[in-house]
Amino acid sequence: MAKDYRIDREDMLELTRRMTLSRNCFTRVAGCYLDKHGELDDTFNTSFIGLKPADKKQNLEMAKTIPFGRTNDQLKGYIIPENAMGKGSFYQLLNGVLQCELKNDLLMEILYEQIAKNYSKSPDAAIYIYHGSYDIKSKAADGEYLEGSEAVYDFLICTIAPVLFDYEPDMPEFGFLFPAFYERSMTRNAINIFTKRSEEQETKLLRMILGE
Repeated sequence: MAKDYRIDREDMLELTRRMTLSRNCFTRVAGCYLDKHGELDDTFNTSFIGLKPADKKQNLEMAKTIPFGRTNDQLKGYIIPENAMGKGSFYQLLNGVLQCELKNDLLMEILYEQIAKNYSKSPDAAIYIYHGSYDIKSKAADGEYLEGSEAVYDFLICTIAPVLFDYEPDMPEFGFLFPAFYERSMTRNAINIFTKRSEEQETKLLRMILGE
């Protein structure tokens, strides 16, 4: 069983500060829409920079819902067990999607299908996946940011939201941040999972993500 850990709110706030129109850390967004039967209805895959300003703003609001969720309540941290990282695992799939930066359509379709078949509210939903890259700034002992960066944090954000009309998604009800951003660094064996209503756990989807 996956172990959970406490998320530092400041780590998440640091990320969301790079999710604005003027300081955008996202490189690409891809996604799909599900029909009333939970089947893939339509897909898209595009550069984030190429989006129109209004679309950028909408997508930024959706994406940052995940790290901006109430820490250790809506947003929880989990350590992925070593036995859930093998060949054919969801963890391996996420790493493949991360490495290709969403540019492999076959991997993206497999990802959508895996999520859709384990999500209890699949009908009329939208799955959006974002790839981001953040240069982690060096920090002094007093908390002040310094010139230069310590490392680069490449990550995925997934959001799942009900569709309102004309393929317009509402705000996310479920999502995740992978790999986790823990102690201001990439933690490859951990993931942060968001649930809008913390008391309504997506048990089947959660188990699939954590390899249980």
